[in-house]
Amino acid sequence: MKLKIGNFSLLVLLIASILTGCQTQPSLEEEAASLLFSLKKAQYEYSYSQLADGRYEQLASSAEKGEAYFLALQAISEKVKPFLHQKEYDKFLKNRVAGMTIEAVIREKCEIRVKDVRMDEFFQDETNGSYIGHYTLELQFLYGNGLPDQTLVKKGQITMSQVDGVWKLERDWDGYLKESDLP
Repeated sequence: MKLKIGNFSLLVLLIASILTGCQTQPSLEEEAASLLFSLKKAQYEYSYSQLADGRYEQLASSAEKGEAYFLALQAISEKVKPFLHQKEYDKFLKNRVAGMTIEAVIREKCEIRVKDVRMDEFFQDETNGSYIGHYTLELQFLYGNGLPDQTLVKKGQITMSQVDGVWKLERDWDGYLKESDLP
């Protein structure tokens, strides 16, 4: 059987359409995990060497150190903004959550990396249609001065819903970083 050029093009288009239709869209749980992972990277991934462009130790006055701290606080806060509902973002700012990351980096003179975020449970809240997730977060503290790297495991919860067709976190609780969490 001979295929004409027009029939061949139609056959290629049909096969491409079938293959495209067979690609799976990520599940809502996978989308939530991806959103959460991006948020946690924005919130926690920071390095002591980023403070004052690596000159934090050389800053002489508390005013200069305060300015470096404030700039780091602003940078982290802006990075997390796209992932949060406005109310949760306002709470993030008010509670100075980004400051907890900066304090840990200053105290430990380390770099913090998000090693893993796993969704342990994910379900729809029947009362309002939002989604609730329970997760495990692993943070890695990397020391460049010969100290062994440390891993911190924290449990958390999120509530996720849409704002103008975009999924955002309306609540995130992982207990944040506390002094007692640090190695």
